[in-house]
Amino acid sequence: MKRLIFAVAVVLVAIAAAPLVTGLVMERTLSQVGPFPGTRGTLSLEVTDYQRGYLESHAESALLLRLPEREPLRLTLTHRIDHWPGLDGRYATVHTRWEPADSASRATLAELFGDGADLTLSTALYPTGGSRTTGRVPAIEREGMEFTGADLVLETSTDGGFDYRFETDRFALDDQAVGVDPGTRLTTQGLRLAASGQVADDGFVWDGQGRLSLDRLQVVEADRRSSAEDLSLAFESAREGDLFRFAVDYQAGAATVDDESLTDARLRVAIERLDAEAVRTVIQ
Repeated sequence: MKRLIFAVAVVLVAIAAAPLVTGLVMERTLSQVGPFPGTRGTLSLEVTDYQRGYLESHAESALLLRLPEREPLRLTLTHRIDHWPGLDGRYATVHTRWEPADSASRATLAELFGDGADLTLSTALYPTGGSRTTGRVPAIEREGMEFTGADLVLETSTDGGFDYRFETDRFALDDQAVGVDPGTRLTTQGLRLAASGQVADDGFVWDGQGRLSLDRLQVVEADRRSSAEDLSLAFESAREGDLFRFAVDYQAGAATVDDESLTDARLRVAIERLDAEAVRTVIQ
């Protein structure tokens, strides 16, 4: 009986300590975040404040976008970290929200997405070191513009692997919107983007693949009308030793520009046996 009581006590202590341990681990993890893999320092995250709690913690960070010959673009993010594990094996969940600091940007955001629009990403963290981030871009419905919203998913693994998906049903823009020329209209339906790859030790994504597809695209201008159905753009790349190769594949089920039309069109461009170090130098 005493052994059973002791075992139960150990389990209860472990359960009670789990949120505290998670808080400590998350604080150390966030403090070590820097440049995002594969961006070569262009995009980075700096944690500016961390308030550790028992069941949840709160943090603030700055997302920095550095472009050549320009001042860094700085976005302030707030994070709420839930310490409790989930049924899917996660040990913590990070809810990240962007709220502009200045009143002008907040007003613009409210005008675009409406008051109370939720711009939050939720990231599940797993003991294996992997993560899964989900979020939704709010819908837009205003004069001259319609956007049904978009879903995004990003999964990462400790070995540098990533899998990204972005989907939206419909986007429409016409000449009732500010800045659009009279008689102009753009409509997309069924836009999907999926990409996956591996970030190498040197920070480059040598091995990857992706696909951008559209069920329908229509562009109307004052003197021209064009449309396409089942449109896709796919790419793939790989490095083998000192050699690098990539290919781009364009496909269209049907396309029309004014009175000219085509069906089942495909164009593939592939380049192989490129010197990988030369490619690196050009990119850098």
